[in-house]
Amino acid sequence: MGFLSILWEYKSLIAIGLLSLALASMYAYTGIVKKDRDAAVSLSNSLKGELKISQASVKTLEISIKDQNTKIELFEADAEKRLSGNQENLDKANTTASVIKKQADDLLKRQPIKETTSCANANELINGEVRDANK
Repeated sequence: MGFLSILWEYKSLIAIGLLSLALASMYAYTGIVKKDRDAAVSLSNSLKGELKISQASVKTLEISIKDQNTKIELFEADAEKRLSGNQENLDKANTTASVIKKQADDLLKRQPIKETTSCANANELINGEVRDANK
């Protein structure tokens, strides 16, 4: 029983040693936790800064998209206006082409005067055009 009697004799010193060891361990653990907390706070601040930058970028992109959408709407309105104007011009051109085609068909339907020279036939065609223009 020699070992137990030594422990019993120095129990207060052993208790103080164990308490000192516990306090030293807690102090060391507190230092580690403080370093981790400081690193977390630093990371948090860094992420907050990055978040502000990201939010500013999002706002800038939203403004750009809104501006592009407005321009697209203006282009669409302009295209519709041009399309309707071009359709009117196409209709006018088709009408004019029909009139000119009819005039050409009427001119081709005219029969030359029989037994005359080609100059007389040409003169008769010209006179017919003049008469039609005066109507």
